[in-house]
Amino acid sequence: MFQAVGIPMPVWRSLLGLILLIALLRALEVFQVEIDRRIEEMERANILTLERERIGRELHDRVLQQIYAAGLLVEAVREQCGWNPKVGPLLEEMLLALNRAIEDVRLYIATLHGMSQPGHLRALLEETARDPRFRSTLDVEVRLDIPDLLLEPEQAAHLAAILSEAFSNVLRHARARRVVLEAQVKDDRLRIGVRDDGVGTRPDHPVGMGLRSMRERARLLGGALRIESAPGQGTTVWLELPMAEKGRPPDEAPAPADRG
Repeated sequence: MFQAVGIPMPVWRSLLGLILLIALLRALEVFQVEIDRRIEEMERANILTLERERIGRELHDRVLQQIYAAGLLVEAVREQCGWNPKVGPLLEEMLLALNRAIEDVRLYIATLHGMSQPGHLRALLEETARDPRFRSTLDVEVRLDIPDLLLEPEQAAHLAAILSEAFSNVLRHARARRVVLEAQVKDDRLRIGVRDDGVGTRPDHPVGMGLRSMRERARLLGGALRIESAPGQGTTVWLELPMAEKGRPPDEAPAPADRG
């Protein structure tokens, strides 16, 4: 065949070798582009991690300390003025607002820290239950019937923020003495609950920014947040997440908005 078209065999071999060489070079170019893309993603992730750590340090070393100082000043004014029916309640409200700001800043710091590293679900739940902010006031019981699931950094951050907000709400509003933190896997769904024995709320209770933020984070995790409460019967916050095939929460993906 090669001789029939008048082209010597060495020339055909050279042409085939050239074609293979061009194909190999093209494959190497594609491979190099993919390597460059991966390196760029790693560099971007490293920059984001360093920036989160910097913001966390700034919040802790500057903003949080300024709030502490403002709280000390308010307490000093309250001690000097004594109890005044006109000024006293205002000072108490100021102290409560400052304490809420401290809790919020701590939550932001914890969220920034959690975004930079993966974690294990069981360890995250147990760490939340051991938090001295909650242990000092509440009797916290932990009931875990789950495998040791690995969380991606973003998942760990969202879950830590949801749990911290749920416990903070118990401290602020529930007037509870006992909280049960539980987790279980049922019907291919991970269910995490924070149950208190506080005063409870009415079904028509207005939804605050904290609860809206928790529901948005649950949506980003691919799940939903549900509240069970009644006056005098305490409150339970349920977070339900679908399980992926390998026994871990799914990657972040949009999900239908919670109607609760």
